[in-house]
Amino acid sequence: MPTLSVFLAAEEAAGAHALGLVLGAGHRITGVLTADRRSGAAAGTAASARRAGVPIVAAEEIDDETLAEIVRQERVDLLLNVYSLATRFGCSLHWMTPEVDAGPVAYAAEFDVDPGETGLSLSLKCVRYGLPLLERLLVDAAATGRPDIPAHEQPTKRRYLRRGPPSGGYVPWAEPAARVEALGRACTFDPFPSPWGTPVTCVDGTRVSIKRVSRTHVPSEAAPGTIGDSVEGGVRVAAGDEWVLVEELETDGVRAAPATVLRPGDRCQPAATAEQVSAADREG
Repeated sequence: MPTLSVFLAAEEAAGAHALGLVLGAGHRITGVLTADRRSGAAAGTAASARRAGVPIVAAEEIDDETLAEIVRQERVDLLLNVYSLATRFGCSLHWMTPEVDAGPVAYAAEFDVDPGETGLSLSLKCVRYGLPLLERLLVDAAATGRPDIPAHEQPTKRRYLRRGPPSGGYVPWAEPAARVEALGRACTFDPFPSPWGTPVTCVDGTRVSIKRVSRTHVPSEAAPGTIGDSVEGGVRVAAGDEWVLVEELETDGVRAAPATVLRPGDRCQPAATAEQVSAADREG
């Protein structure tokens, strides 16, 4: 089997696994483009590359022209971008084109999103289903070359989701309770740091991180964000259609009992107001 020259752009645990897969298949990795931090979410890829003696290209220190020159100089056969960031979800390998994520799909896999799914559990599923696709690509590319790698045109109706959490990371109190609760789960990567951070809101000008929230299925006619009564397990806050239960929160990075921060009758400020407060804090 011919040896391929591979350049890997990767982050997090998925990137570390992909690195091992490529090396284990006997191919040569000319470099790894990753956030060169020694702690945090990207440490897995960078640390694995160092242990394997693979050159690291710091993502924050390179532009498109420099990257293109590296690819040309190293005579790269495969440029792989591996990053693990509905009731169905999926992962795919696709050809690169000038338009972001618009190239023909080579291989794809879909799977169910389970009730109670978190950001971490969904990311792990992407790794579990995505790595076999990468292995298949390496085998097909080495054995047959480019002509036999599939290229299926993507559906014309596509939606590009920008990197980062919905609503700018603020709790969307005016949305249905199901969406408020889902955002909390999507930001949950415990025991690891969340790449999205924790959903936040503002109470009396204080920035509050909402660590865990759950649905109560109790209808609410109060204005979204209105703080209700303290009950066993937390404090109720009005969403767009029902009360949700705030079970865990933090202020200034310190965990606090919800009842000590959320007082009945006060209001968690909606996203637009919270953003204005945040901007004022930065200017001050």
